Amino acid sequence: MTSNAKKKQFINKLLQYSFDKSMSEELEIELRSLLKQDAPEFKLYKYRGFDAEGYSLSNLQTQTLRCSRRSTFNDPFDCRVGLDVESFFAAFMDVDTNRIVELFKKFFLIVTNGANAIDISEEDQMIINRWKQSRSLNTFCKKCNSPNLNPKYIKKLFVSKPELLYDMLYGAMADGKYKEAFQKKKEEIEEKTANFLLSSNTRDMSKGIFEVEAKRKGLNIDVDQIDLVSELFKDQDPSVSLKMHDTFSTFDTQMSDLFDNLVFVGSLCTDYRNPLMWSHYADSHKGFCIEFDYSEKDEHTLLPFPVIYSKDIAKMPWKYCLTAEGYKNPEFSAQLMKAILTKHDVWKYENEWRILIPGTFEQNHKMPKVSCVYLGAFCTKENEQTILEIAKHNAFSVKRMTVDRGKFGFHTKTVYEP
Repeated sequence: MTSNAKKKQFINKLLQYSFDKSMSEELEIELRSLLKQDAPEFKLYKYRGFDAEGYSLSNLQTQTLRCSRRSTFNDPFDCRVGLDVESFFAAFMDVDTNRIVELFKKFFLIVTNGANAIDISEEDQMIINRWKQSRSLNTFCKKCNSPNLNPKYIKKLFVSKPELLYDMLYGAMADGKYKEAFQKKKEEIEEKTANFLLSSNTRDMSKGIFEVEAKRKGLNIDVDQIDLVSELFKDQDPSVSLKMHDTFSTFDTQMSDLFDNLVFVGSLCTDYRNPLMWSHYADSHKGFCIEFDYSEKDEHTLLPFPVIYSKDIAKMPWKYCLTAEGYKNPEFSAQLMKAILTKHDVWKYENEWRILIPGTFEQNHKMPKVSCVYLGAFCTKENEQTILEIAKHNAFSVKRMTVDRGKFGFHTKTVYEP
């Protein structure tokens, strides 16, 4: 079996070069190599039950795979990005910090010394013009004779004067749609939120300062971080608490809808003898398991991608949500792909490989040839006969799983060979 580390390494490489057509052949070769390590005979499996609507039998007859939207999955964390306050502010503090600092140095000279705006792009000039409208930034420049304007100093400054953070980043937003959003939130956030998050002595957010503060106040900490921070703000300003909760809830809904419409996911695995898979996905051993043969290289066959298992959920790509048209950046798409291919490690027993097709395509995806169907140990004779009729028409083998009477394990008994 391919190690999770190797799969993660490949996914990172895939996301890095997925938009480089010259790398496509190399990536495919590497992907097939990973698949061979996981499935030496290039066989992948799909567990199915005999559903009342007949979808599973229809897929078997047409040798297709029904791919699904994330909203139908049995795992509520599947195809989901993590939303929390810490990652939001971590990204917020790092949005083009170096570029903004360099530009702010020029702005400082313009305000204090009347320097000419030379070698400044049209976009940067727009940012400087917006900064000129900020009373806090102008006051800061005029009162500060020789600031050490480097990223470290700027971030330290934000702790004591969070309004500068918002005015600087707000001014740097090139797209008008962010201007309105920032302006609406600016006053309430800078006064109620920024000081709490960025100041005082704790102040290493990675050490659970929110939980520490909540315990000190006697609040329930068995909630996610968004609800926890919202509760912390209730006694300061209930409207800010509600606004924060609603804002993150909106993000959560929007991202869920995005994943639902973005891609259909088809799930496969590498083992037809897994008792948990038979129990969970094949109607408690009463269903069947389809074997797909990927041994023949076919340019029309879409190769699946390995799922990587982790204790940490893929985070919301805030960095690209906080910049104008950041969603168009390939890295934004890469982060979403990473979320689609990452599951909690409690699911690692599945050793899943995923077919990904655009959400605008047909859900029933054409698969490689079916080489065998395994009947569950409790599959009825009636359902066995139905499978046999399809097998004779499509020329694939049928085998039945039998339970070992002396140990935990299965054996297979051949029912039909074409």
